[in-house]
Amino acid sequence: MVDFTRNYSATHAKRRWNYFITKDGWNPNEPLSRAQFEPEPLFMGQNPQQPHWKHANVLTPSAEGT
Repeated sequence: MVDFTRNYSATHAKRRWNYFITKDGWNPNEPLSRAQFEPEPLFMGQNPQQPHWKHANVLTPSAEGT
């Protein structure tokens, strides 16, 4: 199991969050590019409210989390 830590600092309207993980063998010394990530998200959080911009707090974490 790998622990992931995120820090949320920009409150704004959003429809979804996609979390991607790097592919095996990615080079941490090179700038990240889409080619270095797995094609499918590891996790996707989606705001089911409509319209999503009127419900900005749905996907807003309460604090830094793991």
